[in-house]
This record gives sequence, C-alpha cells and structure tokens, in this order.
Amino acid sequence: MKKSISRRHFIKSTAKAGIFAGIPARLRYRRTLSSLNNFDLLIKNGLVLDGLNSNPHKSDLGIIGDRIKVVGNLDSATSRSIVDAEDKIVSPGFVDIHSHTDLELLINSKAESKIRQGITTELSGNCGFSTFPRKKILSPFEKGLKEKLNLDFNWTDLEGYHSTMEKRGLAINHATLIGQGTLRNYVMGNARRAPTAKEMDTMKKIVAEAMEQGAFGLSNGLENAPERFSNWAFILTLSGTFKQLFTFVMFIVIIFWITGAGSVFTLRKKDGSRSLKKWIINEDIK
Repeated sequence: MKKSISRRHFIKSTAKAGIFAGIPARLRYRRTLSSLNNFDLLIKNGLVLDGLNSNPHKSDLGIIGDRIKVVGNLDSATSRSIVDAEDKIVSPGFVDIHSHTDLELLINSKAESKIRQGITTELSGNCGFSTFPRKKILSPFEKGLKEKLNLDFNWTDLEGYHSTMEKRGLAINHATLIGQGTLRNYVMGNARRAPTAKEMDTMKKIVAEAMEQGAFGLSNGLENAPERFSNWAFILTLSGTFKQLFTFVMFIVIIFWITGAGSVFTLRKKDGSRSLKKWIINEDIK
C-alpha cells in the first residue's frame, strides 16, 4: 500500500535532511554519459526527487562548474569534492512565488533564511510594491534605511536595481514584478482620482520598459493605497501593455475574453469570517 505524505511533512523532511540542487528534467533520462568521468563535485547515493511526479530513485549527480552534467550511476567517476547524500533527499530548489524580500536581498545577499528552507528561486515585487520605479531624491523612508543600514539607493529603474544586486552578489535566483502602487505613486502620488491621459501614457511606457528590462509582470494589492483608488478600466489598460493579468475569479473570465491574458491569483483571509467580503485580493500579474 502506498503511503501518502503531506506537503508540510515533505517540506519539513527535505528541510532537515535534503540537499537541494537544480535538476533539469532532461537529465533524469541521461543515466550515464561515458565522455564525462571527472567532475568538480559529486553528490553520491542520494534519493532523487526530480519534481516530475515520478517515484524517488537513488542516483548520483556529477557537477561541473555550476551545472549538473550527469544524473546516474557514477561509481567510477572522480571529483575534487564528494558529498555523501546517503539517507538524504536531493531535489530541485523550491520556488517562493510570493516574496517580499525586495530590499532585504540588498541588505543580506546571502539570503540564509531562504537557503536554509531549500528555496533557491523567488519572485518579489508582490502586492503592488516594488523597488522601482523611484525618483533620484530619497523619500523619508529611504533616508531612514540609508542612515540605519547604510543602503545606497543608486537606481531608478529595474535595470539599475538588477545592476546593484549583481554587484553585491546573490545566493539565490531572483525575479521581480513591477508594483502598481509604486508605479502609480511615482507618477501620481497619492491622488484619489483617475489618471490623466498623459499620466496614463507615462505609466504604460514605464511598464513596457520594465518588461523589456526583465520584469515578470505587474502586481496589484487593491487593499492598499494608492492602488485602492484604481478602477478596473485602469488595470485593464495597464495590463494590456503585456497581455497578462492577475485578478479576482469572476473578473478573470472577462479579462481572458477581452485581452487573452494568462493569470494566477492569491486570496488571503483578514479574519476568521467565511464572508467573501473579508478576503483580501492580491492581484499580481505574472
């Protein structure tokens, strides 16, 4: 009889005893590669969970540089370093799809709180907040961080933000959304009104530029100001810039029909009530 395992138990088990490595799916079927027998790192005797819903299998991993080259029986292989993963799990790193370590990674690029959980990739810029676009003049909040943590805000767009992160070095893979609240505040401040045609054009241009620079999409947190002053027409117009939207269930059908967008959405309770009105809707486009 097969024994089921809960997600909580799986994460707990792998966090305690796992060795996390990115395993390209195609390598699962490349059991051996005779032309490669000398590696920088060998992970031996681990129980491999490759994320393909297949049964766990005992295998070795041969790594050269930062790439897994072989998954299979490597008993005769040599290596500069060997890790014995007997009775341990080897799996792809976990992805944190809803993260808020936007500035924290600049403060501590080791990301130890993530790595120790087995998280190797994360997506930040959620809930309408991102570290860009920003003006060159420091806000009171930014001044406080600069004085307290010696954090230099030497960027204004995503390209500059990425450049700053690369100079500091990162222990994990990182991607980000552009926050609608940050964008709106950058162009309109906290104005409780619809944007003018000029303001709308400016925001559309910034979104398009951010996407070109590597943003994964646009995030919305309609519970927060200034996003709560946005209407659906405004969100539709912005999301039309790249044809992707993250929104509420009933509205998704309409958005799909109008724009052909692809989407995922998050709901979280703000109290114990079962009323739908008590749910907070995070509309993150990704």
